[in-house]
Amino acid sequence: MTEHVADSFGGMQFGAEKVGEKREAVVRERKLMLPISVRPVAYVVGPPQDSLGTSLQQVIEVLPEHEEALLRIERCEELWVLFWMHQLQPQDRATKRVHPRGNRENPLTGVFATHSQMRPNPIGMTRVRLIGRDGLRLTVEGLDAFDGSPVIDIKSA
Repeated sequence: MTEHVADSFGGMQFGAEKVGEKREAVVRERKLMLPISVRPVAYVVGPPQDSLGTSLQQVIEVLPEHEEALLRIERCEELWVLFWMHQLQPQDRATKRVHPRGNRENPLTGVFATHSQMRPNPIGMTRVRLIGRDGLRLTVEGLDAFDGSPVIDIKSA
């Protein structure tokens, strides 16, 4: 009697050995994938906080080639801003477990289960309030990116 096995690599397969072969082929194919490249669409201007830790408004300076993508953005009250945490060091990117919120009383937790900035791909994501637009400049509140951070995408919230 042939065993029918459903898997996530293409649906119904006949026989466990076929599932194993298909899975190995998919893993080999994924290992051959070229690195993903992203290009900034904008840069952050200004620090996220003043010296007292008070949140500041920041400007997102959109690159001229993306001006058309700003059409009607003023209608959005809030935006998601995805940015590259460019100041992280290679050893920070290698960190896989952290104490949440930097508190050693919290148990070690995998970075994918936290909001830690320590990440294999240091992509930050913040929901911000759009204060206004002046040409290619978006003034936002609540962004926690450093001055000069490359913005890799902006989405309506």
